[in-house]
Order: sequence, then C-alpha cells, then structure tokens
Amino acid sequence: MSIYSDLNNNLDPTQIEDVNAVIQAIGNLLVTWKGERFFNPEIGSNVEDILFEPMSDDVAFELYSRLIESIQRDEPRVRILGNLSDVVPDYDNNKYDVTLVFEIQGLEGQQFEYNGDLARRLIQTS
Repeated sequence: MSIYSDLNNNLDPTQIEDVNAVIQAIGNLLVTWKGERFFNPEIGSNVEDILFEPMSDDVAFELYSRLIESIQRDEPRVRILGNLSDVVPDYDNNKYDVTLVFEIQGLEGQQFEYNGDLARRLIQTS
C-alpha cells in the first residue's frame, strides 16, 4: 500500500506512488514561478530569474537558498538534509550542479536524492 500517490506528469492516466510522486512534486515546485499558480501565488521557487546572472559562488548560494526555502515552505512531506545538499557552479559546462538529499515523511530512515541541473530538469533517485 502506498503512502503518497499522484497522477503521472506525462499525460499518462496511471498513478505514480511514494518516492516518485514526491520527487515529481519537488521538480514541479522548483520550476514554478511565484504567482504562476492561481489561488496559491506564494508557491514556487523563482530560481529562473537568477540562472542567467554571471556564474559565481554567490549566485550558487542564492540558488541553493531559494531551492531550500521553497521546498521547506511548500513541500511538507520532505525534510531536506542540508549538510548533504549543495549547489555547485560548473564553469566548464556553464551550469549549476544541484544535489538535494532528503527524507520523506512516512519513509523515515531512507535518504533520497534529487540530482540535476535545472536547465534539463533531470530527476534521479538513489
């Protein structure tokens, strides 16, 4: 029996469950602009407006802060493990490498990882 479920994001009528449902919700949250959702204008991360700033450690820290703040505020099923999470600029490839390690309520004792650069919106679990 699943703890969490959601409709598949790919216009597929099947449901996804547990970890995949939560990871999909995180991905949706991180690419949503504040004000984009009717009746929930505070939901979102507004990270895209800083992605085109010149790359730096300061921008990476701001990106990290916005991601963590958004997840903590809008995704109560998740507890981010800040000591294992990071945003690192990859100057050679002109992108930020994002690693968010978290636990899911109801699945305590297990750690999950959201990896990827935001441009590709790559989601992996480990």
